[in-house]
Amino acid sequence: ADWLFADAEEIHTGLGACVDPDAGFAVAGHSFGGFTSAAIAGVEYSLGSSGFFCGLYPSYWLCEDVGAWVTEHPEYATWDFSDERVWATIPMAPAGYEVLFGGLEDIEVPALVLGGSLDTVTSMDWSVNFIYDDIGSEEKYLGELHGAGHSAFMNICELWPESTECSAPYIEAAVAHAQIQSTVLAFLRLVQGDATAADYLPLSSDLWTFDEGPR
Repeated sequence: ADWLFADAEEIHTGLGACVDPDAGFAVAGHSFGGFTSAAIAGVEYSLGSSGFFCGLYPSYWLCEDVGAWVTEHPEYATWDFSDERVWATIPMAPAGYEVLFGGLEDIEVPALVLGGSLDTVTSMDWSVNFIYDDIGSEEKYLGELHGAGHSAFMNICELWPESTECSAPYIEAAVAHAQIQSTVLAFLRLVQGDATAADYLPLSSDLWTFDEGPR
């Protein structure tokens, strides 16, 4: 964020006028970027908590690395990833629950957590739902996009048209992106005080299953 605030105009002409460091920012990310967008929204990472979780569920993606880090760096008992300038977070198909475990409850900013019903990489059952439920914010939304795989939240079909996610039974990329963009925009507008955005969150669509607030 510091880099963007400092160099926005050099990155893209006109971008500097859109970046206000005093206004803070919303953060969104996909997969490991989903982990990052959750982490900087308020998580204090605890090696003890992650080690406890991985002791119970050692097959999780990062557990081997967590164990190695605990052994090599016992001095880093906790680590605060949060950035107080964040005013909303949007983790999409987020990964890394095993690292976020024990710290998600510290997130107090509004959150929109999105996942795909056909995602086998960060599934709703053992990743997305867990992250959503542990986020401490009272203002939070969970969206499950039907027919979406892990890569529906990126331009996988442009980068790799042969991907299995670019054909049935997966949702068409153009349809998925239109749905995701509308949902994200409605969430951000609602957080910024536009009450009319509530008409679009959740969308009136049979492509989504939505939930809201603590469960």
